[in-house]
Formats: sequence, C-alpha cells, structure tokens
Amino acid sequence: MAGGDVAIARANGLGNFNTLTFDTDATLATANPIANAINGPAITPPGTLTVDTLPNAAPTQVPAGNTGEAIIPTTATVPGALFDTSNLSLLGYTYVVDAATVPVAITLGLNQTLLVNTSIGNGSVNGAGGNTIVEGGGGNTVALTGAGNQLYLAEGPDTVDAGSSSTSTIFGGTGATTINGSSGTGNIDFLSATSTVVNQGSGTTTIVGGTGAATIFGGTGADTIFGNTGSELIAGGSGSLTLVTAAGQTATLTGGGSSPTVFGAAGSNLTHSGSNGVLYVGGGGTETLNAAASTGDDTVFGGSGADSVAAGSGSLTFVSTTNQIATVDGGASSPTLFGAAGSDLTYAGSGGVLYTAAGGNETLNASASTGNNTLFSGSGANSIVAGAGNDTVIAGTGAVSATGGNGADVFAFFNGQVGTGNADAISSFGANDLVLLSGYGASGVASSVTGGGNTTVTLSDSTMITFVGVSNLNPNQIVST
Repeated sequence: MAGGDVAIARANGLGNFNTLTFDTDATLATANPIANAINGPAITPPGTLTVDTLPNAAPTQVPAGNTGEAIIPTTATVPGALFDTSNLSLLGYTYVVDAATVPVAITLGLNQTLLVNTSIGNGSVNGAGGNTIVEGGGGNTVALTGAGNQLYLAEGPDTVDAGSSSTSTIFGGTGATTINGSSGTGNIDFLSATSTVVNQGSGTTTIVGGTGAATIFGGTGADTIFGNTGSELIAGGSGSLTLVTAAGQTATLTGGGSSPTVFGAAGSNLTHSGSNGVLYVGGGGTETLNAAASTGDDTVFGGSGADSVAAGSGSLTFVSTTNQIATVDGGASSPTLFGAAGSDLTYAGSGGVLYTAAGGNETLNASASTGNNTLFSGSGANSIVAGAGNDTVIAGTGAVSATGGNGADVFAFFNGQVGTGNADAISSFGANDLVLLSGYGASGVASSVTGGGNTTVTLSDSTMITFVGVSNLNPNQIVST
C-alpha cells in the first residue's frame, strides 16, 4: 500500500512545484510517468509548459507544441467547490492537477488526464471520455461517460458510476469500492481491493478480481470475470457470464437468468446455486465444485488434477480427462459419467449413475452409492465396484474386474461386444445377483472349473469369467439367451 509523493511543476523552470500524495504503490507508479510528462517541458527545454491556475475567467490557448496543464491550487480551500476544465480541453490543456487539500468537484473535458491529491472524502470527478484519472486517496465519487476511460483508485472507499462509458478500464484500489456498471463495453480491474461491490449494467464488461473480497451483481450484458486470490460472491444477471477462476480462489455463484461458463484452476473452490446449470471446465490441480444447491443441469469437464464435484437436483454430466482422479457426489440426481484412459472416479449418491468407460485402463468405485446404477466397461482393463442399489455392469471389449454391492446386481456380457478370450472377474457375487449372457444362445457356457475357492466359466467365444470366492456356483444365476 505505502505510496508516496510526486512533485509536479506549476510553472516553467526549477523549484516551482506542487506536491501530490498518492496512498498506494500502484497509484504512485501510475502517477510518476504522468508527472514526468508535465515536468519535462517545464525543465528541458524551459518555456514549453503552459499553465492555467483555476479559477481563471480568461484562459489562453496553449501554443502549438506546448504542453498544457490546468491546476486546481492549494489555495482552493472550500470543500465541494466546482472546477470545470471541460472548456480548457478545447484550448489544449490535456493535464489537470488537483493540488487542493480539501475535496472538490471536478468536471473534465475530452481526453484530459487528471491527478488528484489525497483528500478526505466526498471529492467527485465527472469524466467525459478518453480520460485517465489517478486518485491520490479515497472517499471519492467518480462518474464516467464516453469511451476509453482509465480510472485508478487508491485506498477507498470509492463509488464509481460507469454510466454509458464504454471500453473503459477501472483499476480498483485497496479499499471498499462500489462500481455501478455501464451500458457500454468496459473492463474493471481490481488491483487489491479489500471489499468491492460491482453492479453490472447492460454493457459487455470484463472484470479482473483482486486479492480482496468482491460482490458482483450481474447485469443484462455479457460479462467476463477473471478471478484472483480474493473471494467473490457473484449474483448472475440475465446476461451471459463467464468466470475464469484463479489458483486457490474461493467463489460463490448464484442466481441469474443464463447458464454461466466457469473455468477452474488449481485449488479453486466454487459454490454454485440457482435454477440455471453451469458449464464447468477444469484446469490443473485439485478443484472443488459444489453445486448441491443448484436445480439446473450442470456439465463438468474434468481437469488434469483431482476434482471434487457435488451435484444438485438437476442433471449432471461429468466428462473426465486422461489419468484424472475425481470424486463425484451425485446427491439425488442421476448423473452421467464418462471415463477416460487412466481415470479413477469415485461416485456416491442416491440417484442411479450412468457410467461409460472409454479406452485405456479405468477405475470406477461406486460403493458409496445407493441408487440403481448402469455401468459400462470399455476397451481397456477396467475395475468397477457397484453400490448398494440394484446395479447393472456391462462388460466391454477390454477385461473387466467387477465387484458387486449389496443389491441385486446384473453382470451382462453381449456376444460380439466383449473381447473374445478376455479374462474377466466378478467379486462379491451374491445370492441375488445374476450373469446375463446375451446372444450366446442356450449353451453360452462351454465349461466350468472350480479351484482355489473360485469358479471360472468359459463361454463359447473363449471369454473366461472368474467368480472370486465362489466355489459352489448356482447355475440358475447364469442366464444365457
């Protein structure tokens, strides 16, 4: 935060300066090059800086090639006094320096740059478009209009009314800031705000979060939010919303009339609620998506790290990535899970899950689930653990190691769709479980061998199924059609 002072020439030559104080390192760093642009013509060469000290009833035109500076002097001691520099912009005064020691009201013209001295509350600035405004301290109200504005805030608390401003960028400071969004296209960048409230308008806005807490109310326009390490509470509007989280960020996304798109990051933790589903794209590292309070239909593309997903009452589609480790709590919903080569998924929930394995070796552990699950093995070596419900496990072209649960489970093998000669295994095969051999005819089992406490049956296509821990297999539990 720190900050410091900047000396700005108020006439040609040396030793004639105003000193402005900026409360943060960020605003100080922004003010310094602006001060240099004013001081240079005042010192080397002298005579190319034209200064107008306000109020002045008859300002002069800035000569061609000169730099024009309008000064609100230290002698301005009436709080709230109005200084209108809009006409001065037409005369070539591109820089405005507020050296007053009390808060004043400033009206800028087009394309003017304003440096504001530190003041205590209630200062106000009205921009016109193309303005660069650097606030020294906090407690100010800034109204922006036109396009191409850049506003740099300091300690706060500040209030910004973006109005009809478009393509504007607001750099939040370290204090509490309230920003009322615009009807234009703009950017809002929070440097390290401790508390920020953004009321979005109808425009298209890009928001870059800071290290502090932020509350963002969506509008009717298309909004993009880039998160930071600060926590964010986002209440969606009727317009589209894209949230790009930052590493380690905590965010809450609620409501809104559209379905948001969220890009996760390592260590991010997002809580989502509302009637509209979210499209979530995972990044790298461990991520958490809690949509338990959501009633919409959610789609999640897993990232490269370990993801934890909790579904709401709407549908959930989860698409894992290669070698991903993920935990999915489906709640009362009936989600759809797609595996990937090397993926290791754990599923829990009272709704039945539809799981489809892909290529490569995959693991699905649904032992904590209580619904009736449908689980498709894939082309790799798959390990599938059923839950407490009545589950159906369908063998694929790869070898499958399936474990039954507490329900009445069905293990299905379709002739022509399983790998010929596969060595499959079924564990925890209970008295209420069945094996369905479809397309094999009445004589699907070619032979049966018992040994070592296990029973291995060989099908007519040379597929072998070992019933682990079953030495007295009931032939009525195998149905061949």
